[in-house]
Amino acid sequence: MSATGLEHSPEYEYFKAIEEYFQKQRDSGNPLVRDDYHRARKWFQEGIPLTIVLPAIGKAVRERREREKKRSYIGLRYCVPAVEAAWLQFRELQVGAAPSETAAVLEPEPLLALLADGLPVALPERASWQERIRGLAGDAEAVEKGLAALENELLASLAEREGAEARREAAAQLEAALARVAARLPEAELVRARERLERDLLRRRWGLPVLSLFAVSIPVRQDIDV
Repeated sequence: MSATGLEHSPEYEYFKAIEEYFQKQRDSGNPLVRDDYHRARKWFQEGIPLTIVLPAIGKAVRERREREKKRSYIGLRYCVPAVEAAWLQFRELQVGAAPSETAAVLEPEPLLALLADGLPVALPERASWQERIRGLAGDAEAVEKGLAALENELLASLAEREGAEARREAAAQLEAALARVAARLPEAELVRARERLERDLLRRRWGLPVLSLFAVSIPVRQDIDV
């Protein structure tokens, strides 16, 4: 489904994350419909992070499956009460709970599980990368550093796997993208933009998500539209 021309915007990336997760939970590749997009847009506008939305969707679908012997169609609207209840509970915890209780809600472990599950199925040695992601430990800062190191290692590994033709096409795409923004950026920023774009284009070619706790908990942002 096209999100009304919002491709590559934070709102679109938020919707796509929900769509892809929901498809996995339903064991269906069917895209979500326009009404589903409007529901997801409402959650986005309310600032509900994906760390609240995705587990709530998973729970709603599992409970529905457990109650029904015969598998039937499940729309995103069925998950609305679960998402709203989880969001309300989270906000009440933030306001009234002890610091330890709030920290439990925000602990890295469930975010790491989402990142691991989000790795593309066709990723070489996927199970090994998933295990390494889930195995990260420590506080959020330590885990974030570990994810950054893993992402650097994974991107380098994927770059080595690409053939000469794929590299030429990637280089041409990179130069075309840079040409569109070169006039608006100072030289120093253009160098950094090149590095970011090169990594981002490699990530997109392999369908790899950003390995960051923040990429799970908030909508993904694109530095440069390519």
